[in-house]
Amino acid sequence: MRAIRHSLAIMVLLWLAGCAAPLANNRCTQLPIGGYCLQSSQAVAARSFEQQVQVTFVGRTDQLLTAIEVDQDGLRLVALTPLGQVLLQLVDNNREIKVERALSDRLEAVQIVGLLQMALWPATSVSTGLQGGLVLEESSASRRIMSGAQAVLAITYDSGRVPSDNYQLRLPTGGLTLDVKVLP
Repeated sequence: MRAIRHSLAIMVLLWLAGCAAPLANNRCTQLPIGGYCLQSSQAVAARSFEQQVQVTFVGRTDQLLTAIEVDQDGLRLVALTPLGQVLLQLVDNNREIKVERALSDRLEAVQIVGLLQMALWPATSVSTGLQGGLVLEESSASRRIMSGAQAVLAITYDSGRVPSDNYQLRLPTGGLTLDVKVLP
């Protein structure tokens, strides 16, 4: 039963990987919503935190835990099952991303970091990274990535301020929702 539950998380990560295609370098990728080029970690304050991530994909739900460190030198991320099995471990040094542990050779770490940046980096950095006509719209409690008149990514923040640690990220056309809470 545990293997079946964790396969949902693996399936979501592989779905994201299957929808990604590299662009000009390993700092850019083609996400299901369009192109995005990663921005420097120097755009945010140094910090480390752990998150509980509830992944809902096509009606199925599973839990992941993440540990994230961001500083001037880059970003480090580890994704774990609730029982502590490492699903993904990556290091972004602001020049390249190295995946130290992955589920599959197909996994595109650039897109995982890209979604994290779209949720937590300043609006000016996110806008700079968007490619192919994508536009960031931001209100006091949400962000939307627009492709023309269609919202292709929606992020709602619990605190009512953008960005904040607790948020919901939705890919409406992909059937994916991430409910993210920072752990105390």
